Amino acid sequence: MPTLIDKSLNLFRFLRELSALHTKRIKRVESYEDVLFWSDVPKLPGCRCIAWSTEEDCGPEEDEYSGPWLEVSKPDLTSPPEIPDELEPWLKEDEVRDSSFEEPTIFEEIQVSASDLDEEDDGAIIETLRLDENEKVFEAYIDYLDSAWKPWAVEDRKHQTVQKVYNRLFAIFQLSDKLGEQYETVVGLGHLVWRSPNSQDIRHPVLMTKVRLEFDRTHGIIQVVPSADGPEPHIELDFLETADRPTPNDLKGLEELRIDLGDSVWKPAALEPLLGGFVNSISTEGSYAGSLKRPERIEERPALHLCPTLILRKRTRRTYVDFYDRIIQQVGQSESVPESVRRLVEIVEEEFVGGREGQATNAEAPVEAGDPEIYFPFPANEEQRQIAQRIDTDYGLLVQGPPGTGKSHTIRNLICHFLARGQSVLVTSETPRALKVIQNRLPQGLQDLCVTWLGSGKDARISLERSVNTITQAQTTWSVAESDSRVSRLRGQLRESRERQAVLQAELVALREKDTYRHEGIAGAYSGTLADIAKKLGVEKERLGW
Repeated sequence: MPTLIDKSLNLFRFLRELSALHTKRIKRVESYEDVLFWSDVPKLPGCRCIAWSTEEDCGPEEDEYSGPWLEVSKPDLTSPPEIPDELEPWLKEDEVRDSSFEEPTIFEEIQVSASDLDEEDDGAIIETLRLDENEKVFEAYIDYLDSAWKPWAVEDRKHQTVQKVYNRLFAIFQLSDKLGEQYETVVGLGHLVWRSPNSQDIRHPVLMTKVRLEFDRTHGIIQVVPSADGPEPHIELDFLETADRPTPNDLKGLEELRIDLGDSVWKPAALEPLLGGFVNSISTEGSYAGSLKRPERIEERPALHLCPTLILRKRTRRTYVDFYDRIIQQVGQSESVPESVRRLVEIVEEEFVGGREGQATNAEAPVEAGDPEIYFPFPANEEQRQIAQRIDTDYGLLVQGPPGTGKSHTIRNLICHFLARGQSVLVTSETPRALKVIQNRLPQGLQDLCVTWLGSGKDARISLERSVNTITQAQTTWSVAESDSRVSRLRGQLRESRERQAVLQAELVALREKDTYRHEGIAGAYSGTLADIAKKLGVEKERLGW
């Protein structure tokens, strides 16, 4: 009979395969939204790349490199040297500005108009000048090239190479920043090129790492750095048919190497066994090379190259596949199954009395566990209040709704409610943007008490430091006696307000009842509510002379 762990593993394996079926299979890395091969990054001033430290010919400084994975600074492009006046009509201006030319073209002959000679005739051509008849012009041309234009072109070609990479990174940054929730940025390692009889032509990395782009607008610097949660390297097999993938036993060994790799994805001693082991697991003729260059040829024998590649791609159900992979790994390594998982694979009798099983409450909290009070600081309807009540009695609760139906508003009310009861709240989201919206809508006194982790950039670190300092200061100055006194005073005010509200409500009901009470036979001629009688008297005012 299957054990609880077996049932759990079978469920998540089924969900993983179901998600994989709905994932679009991309076999060529160029088919993604945008791709930058790091071999295209020049080893020039303004560029730094951690991958250079993996090459055999790297110097001692590169070998000790630490910092962003990739950094490209905007080059200082300069204009070409000024053309001498006597030479200007002889040269093509567009070629002078373009350093990709070996040298700008000089015309064999030019047409001189009256305007060129400062004569009164309206632009009529009066003379044709030939280069072979103007030796001084050719000498000025040679002098301009050797002394000015060629030295400028040598430097400008370097700058243009850096500018080209900078432009690519900037375009990727803009798209990922604009469509962050729809796209993801990763760095692929281990570029597999293989003409397989099963999977056809393959050009795709096998090891993916999570990254993000940071843009320093002030200094014009773009960096590729690990994601906020670290690179989290993972093996991707979606581009391969099942027959071309490593066997389950080989894949298990590769996963162990991946786990051992950790965040050290650029250390050859840890990376080469994983990538080399992968290509050897799919074919006896496989080969691995630690080259950064993009492989040109594709053959029947699988070849794996390090070839780091920055990839911008649309998010797919691949995220769910990775999610289920992690669950399968955690359940397989555990001796027991979490209660939340057990409830997915077995029918569980509810045994809740006054709260959820295992619900933790701060022992020093001013609000007692099981307190029926709803501590919502913002307006709420009855459905939103029911959510807070059901969380106390249900093990889990799913709230769904289209955009604009108040989900974020409800979440911030619930955060305040649980904090008032002395409980801790963890809020997670697929993207940082949604968390920022929630935090910015919390009461001002709570915003700095939120420990947020929205990235590893400068702003994220400042926010984290501010939260820690505020919490530390609040903990240092907090007094149990003063807190209890304030809670007691506020509860008294709340009780008095509710009593006053009840009195006013009763008076309002009484007044309303007077308005709706039906009187009969007043003065022998008037019946109905007071409003009806007043209307009738108003109608009779002129007739009776009142």
